[in-house]
Amino acid sequence: MSIDGSRSRQAFQSRSAEGQVDYFVGPDGHQTHNPELHVHVIHKAEGKVTLEITNRRDKTRSSQIELESPDGNQVRDAELALAEILRSLQ
Repeated sequence: MSIDGSRSRQAFQSRSAEGQVDYFVGPDGHQTHNPELHVHVIHKAEGKVTLEITNRRDKTRSSQIELESPDGNQVRDAELALAEILRSLQ
């Protein structure tokens, strides 16, 4: 619960005016708001999806995957593969 009594934000998600959508996936494979260790998923307006592990504890980005016009199952499979790597970094 947030300070004003509304539901607290459970996950980071951003949408740009150009149609780009960003969100974070945590080690459990679900969307998260944790900025320290996450998979950053970036859906570009033209259909390309980029996924990368962001570790702000040691200031690194790694294990980048780029998908050209993927379907939802391909994106989810990539999210889960990188979430598995996140679990090994905890």
